[in-house]
Amino acid sequence: MRVRKWLSLLPGLWLMCLVFNLHAVDGKPPKAGAIQDDSPFRSCLAEELSAIHVPNLNTSAAVDDWESFVRTYQKRAFGTSNNIRASEFLCSELSAAGYHARVIEFSRPSGPVRVVEGVRPGRAQPQRHLVIMAHYDGFPGTTQAAYDNGSGVAVTLCLARMLARVETRKTIVCLFFDAEEMGLWGSKAYVTDIVAKKNSGVTYDLAVNFDMVGLQKSDIKDWNLYVLMGLDTLDLETFFPENKKFLHEVRSFLLSRHIINYDVEIVDQHDRISDDWPFKLAGIPVLRFCGGRYPFLYSMYHTASDTVDRVYGSAGGRKRFEDSFENAVITSYYVIMAYDSNDPKKLFPVRPSSAPGYQEGTGSPSAPGPVP
Repeated sequence: MRVRKWLSLLPGLWLMCLVFNLHAVDGKPPKAGAIQDDSPFRSCLAEELSAIHVPNLNTSAAVDDWESFVRTYQKRAFGTSNNIRASEFLCSELSAAGYHARVIEFSRPSGPVRVVEGVRPGRAQPQRHLVIMAHYDGFPGTTQAAYDNGSGVAVTLCLARMLARVETRKTIVCLFFDAEEMGLWGSKAYVTDIVAKKNSGVTYDLAVNFDMVGLQKSDIKDWNLYVLMGLDTLDLETFFPENKKFLHEVRSFLLSRHIINYDVEIVDQHDRISDDWPFKLAGIPVLRFCGGRYPFLYSMYHTASDTVDRVYGSAGGRKRFEDSFENAVITSYYVIMAYDSNDPKKLFPVRPSSAPGYQEGTGSPSAPGPVP
């Protein structure tokens, strides 16, 4: 009887050892401030995610680039000379990183809207596209527009450079939009005139937008790093069920291996309007990365006080901002690379979405409807 009793305890002891090992990867404890995921990570993606090569990331240099950009191209609202100069700079940076880069002009009665596009063809599936994006224009009346949206530009450019240093199966498209603050003029024109008119063989697996990123204060309510997906105010699915499961698997992996410093909160709601909306309305799965749940929580939002110094003050110093900035870059890099080598529909098969514009089984876009 005693032998049977001890044998009955073995499965529980084995499970305790498994959990302990998962939280002591490489014998290292979690980084300070890290939020642990207490559930054992068991995923078909674990082996692939473990094999992902992450190019060296010099976060301090990337934040230096952010400072330089917002201070050099101040007052870059739509139609200003610095707006044009900023677009030319971003185009040259993408070209230097190895992208086929160009500035596309779309005519408007109030003047041309300039969209910077960088394309790096994939080696195995060049017809399947992964998009990263940010808007570079500032709100009228702002000076540096450091957080909205110099921060998104810096994260996107940093991510684009990292992706250019690895071989991807799918095509990477990096976009910097003008006139977001005027009503998404750049992104709406791009989706209507470029995306929706692509060759029928081209599909868009994912579009990731970075708008106001880098402020993360996990000890304060509503100040985490958020990834918005799911239902929006129109009850339109922005991120289909198989993609949701896929994203949660990636997050669990990053937390269980202590690859990221702080937690990433996935929000099954998409209630903030930015340049990902036209992609969403065209039936393309989208993600929105943002630091802070709502824009108005940042007290300098859309004011002339949105400067580098104020961002550091809000973050609790430059080092804290660097940590949050790195969290956004590393998380999004793993998301992109996971999508590059996988098809969520095959891993997590579900019923087709009924989202307007979504063509079952293709992920191909149609022209977007009106943006609220």
